[in-house]
Amino acid sequence: MNKENKQLQTDAQRTNFLKALNIGFFGGMIWSSLFIFMHLFKMTEVDPFFIFKLTFGDSPWIHKWYTYITLIITYGLISIPIAIIYYYLLRRKRSWIYGVIYGALLWVIFYYIIPILVRAFNPFLHYEAQTHISIICLMVLYGVFIGYSISYNHEYVQIELKKKS
Repeated sequence: MNKENKQLQTDAQRTNFLKALNIGFFGGMIWSSLFIFMHLFKMTEVDPFFIFKLTFGDSPWIHKWYTYITLIITYGLISIPIAIIYYYLLRRKRSWIYGVIYGALLWVIFYYIIPILVRAFNPFLHYEAQTHISIICLMVLYGVFIGYSISYNHEYVQIELKKKS
């Protein structure tokens, strides 16, 4: 019986982790699609292609239709480690407020700290208030999506595990 419980616990942990990877990937794809939409309709000045432009310069292929698909997949892949970090640090937290805090922390890191370190670019000096507000809202929604989905899945698997044992 004890060996069976350990096997169930191991399977539950593996399932939780794999679902966290899926949540991260699809969360990155969903919210990057919204980011591109916001940029196309001039809701934000931040260029979603800045990752490609930092890496490849302003190549002509960056402005093709297939680059949007590549960009969405790239953001999905970047989102996986972000979800893994949430999984290991905060998966047991039940409130959505942890997702808000996580999203705000991601906003500080990706919107303020990294641009200053990589390009010596302070977004608060170059972008308007509308951009700051739209990006923080996007990051907070992304954080809530990642956080709440991972926490809910963890709680659900724990309840199912208790039913089986």
